Amino acid sequence: EFETARTLSFIPPDGEFVVLNYRITGEFATPFRIFPSIEEVEPKKIELTVLLRAEMAANHFGANVSVEIPMPKTGITAVSCN
Repeated sequence: EFETARTLSFIPPDGEFVVLNYRITGEFATPFRIFPSIEEVEPKKIELTVLLRAEMAANHFGANVSVEIPMPKTGITAVSCN
């Protein structure tokens, strides 16, 4: 069905899984650019700033875009998002 209707249908398994891996050859402009910054503001305290900028034409938009930043489960006492 994907080749004719360009629709991907599946029954998801339990837990996290990969839906699709792909490789692009040639010129490709990503729709978003990510600018990370890590700064040590005090001993044992860092500030992580992530800027996400859309790199697409004004007549296009991103809907339901989310950014996930894995953090270690130990050693973190407070996390805040602004």
